[in-house]
Amino acid sequence: SDVRIVTGEAVYTENFSVPTAPLGDYSESTPAPEPAPAPAQTIARWVVVGAYLDDDNGSNSGSVYVYDTNNLSAQPTKLTAFDAAESDYFGYSVAATADKIVVGAINDDDNGSNSGAVYVYDANDISAQPTKLTAFDAAESDYFSWTVTTTSDKIFVSTIHDDDNGSNSGAVYVYDANNLSAQPTKLTAFDGAEGDYFGVSVAATADKIIVGASNDDDNATNSGAVYVYDANNLSAQPTKLTAFDGAEGDYFGVSVAATADKIIVGASNDDDNATNSGAVYVYDANNLSAQPTKLTAFDGAEGDYFGVSVSATNDKIIVGANADGDKGAYSGSVYVYDANDLSAQPTKLTAFDGAEFDQFGRTVAANADKIIVAVEYDDDNGISSGSVYVYDANDLSAQPTKLTAFDAAADDAFGSSVAATDDKIVVGARNNDDKGRDSGSVYVYDANDLSATPTKLTAFDGDVTDYFGYSVAVG
Repeated sequence: SDVRIVTGEAVYTENFSVPTAPLGDYSESTPAPEPAPAPAQTIARWVVVGAYLDDDNGSNSGSVYVYDTNNLSAQPTKLTAFDAAESDYFGYSVAATADKIVVGAINDDDNGSNSGAVYVYDANDISAQPTKLTAFDAAESDYFSWTVTTTSDKIFVSTIHDDDNGSNSGAVYVYDANNLSAQPTKLTAFDGAEGDYFGVSVAATADKIIVGASNDDDNATNSGAVYVYDANNLSAQPTKLTAFDGAEGDYFGVSVAATADKIIVGASNDDDNATNSGAVYVYDANNLSAQPTKLTAFDGAEGDYFGVSVSATNDKIIVGANADGDKGAYSGSVYVYDANDLSAQPTKLTAFDGAEFDQFGRTVAANADKIIVAVEYDDDNGISSGSVYVYDANDLSAQPTKLTAFDAAADDAFGSSVAATDDKIVVGARNNDDKGRDSGSVYVYDANDLSATPTKLTAFDGDVTDYFGYSVAVG
């Protein structure tokens, strides 16, 4: 899983994981991307864990487990779709707000094979039947719930394989979280075209919705674009952003993040510092017509993919470059910018014990005082056992706390999903084998005492290849 999260001032981002190979292949035969970490809140009330390959209602029908953070030793509530079927992938994505739990079932077949669905639960009455959302104009292979993003009053569901403006042109559905029976507003690009993948990344603030279309062709094939909507007037034409120096294969919009006053757009395959070195564009959210500040790594090199992940807080912009080679090929790095002084040289973070193929920076998250970098391919306890580095956001020169599972083993993929609040850090290890091969597990850390042994969660009925922990959220 990949980047993105922001806390602080109701900032939310949702992206997708990106391979180290060139971007842009989102064919319907290709599995959907791993879910991004859920938006961080202040104090966690529950931990939500997806196990999308659980077989309770047929092979790979999927399930979700909801834990009370005040009593993690108690048996969780297990959620499965009331109309579950084989290969629905219920739990592929999860999100949480103060009063709702949102679960994506990307391969639900109600409106054709793999049309997709979302289930919305009342977090204060989980036993009540959820509201099931499907696109009012759904079609086969839309994969509705490609990404799921939430704010306090809206739910955003993207489907990059929607075909309204041509095959895989993409769409985003915006629901009123307080009136789920109302028809959602469907957003599509006013100039959408085949293969644009509108909705591949989504971010939202109180007054704006930001939608990436990384394969838009305005500035040449797959140069990319971003559309910015007025969240309070969705019928108004959005502002379309393209890079002032956009070029073929830049994938501008592959990642997005937002704060109250800034919009951050990744273009991981920009070529300013050599082929696929990458770049990030920072816009004034209150003056989108102004030229953005373009960020490139001060030591950028070919194939770094700077901008493959982005995150933001009120005073920092965090950029991942998962293929940076400082500690070996694809060892990875993260650059932290002062959001109030973008001309200042950023702090570059690399793992103090980094090694080739770690892909440090592939997944990043942040809360008010911490920067979290997940490295599922770290090899400390065997190949791809995984790790997470937690930095003091106010003292980046200090050595971070490195988290590894106390019972780690090869191929556990600890760090494959991450969610954070001010009091909890939740780390998924989807390939942990406690309940059978790839049954999965989750570790819950006290964010204020990282030296304490975390609580390890496994499904009480876990089984082989459930992938418990593939997606996590906190609410």
